[in-house]
Amino acid sequence: MVFQVFESGEALAAYLLGAVLLLPEEGAAYYDAQIIKIPEDKCLRHIGTYRYEAEDGSIRTVPVARIMSKFKL
Repeated sequence: MVFQVFESGEALAAYLLGAVLLLPEEGAAYYDAQIIKIPEDKCLRHIGTYRYEAEDGSIRTVPVARIMSKFKL
């Protein structure tokens, strides 16, 4: 579930036991409290990390991910 959207289109979302920064998909936009469902032919791929300052002043680092097509072997 998305809990923060940035003007640039990225979104912080709750994922499993933590948070992840989702990069925007082409032609799509995220919004607060949006539930993201990943289609069966796609997956969430970790492509980096993102650091930000939380409201309490602490520095957080979360994975950056993109919804991508699954690779066929």
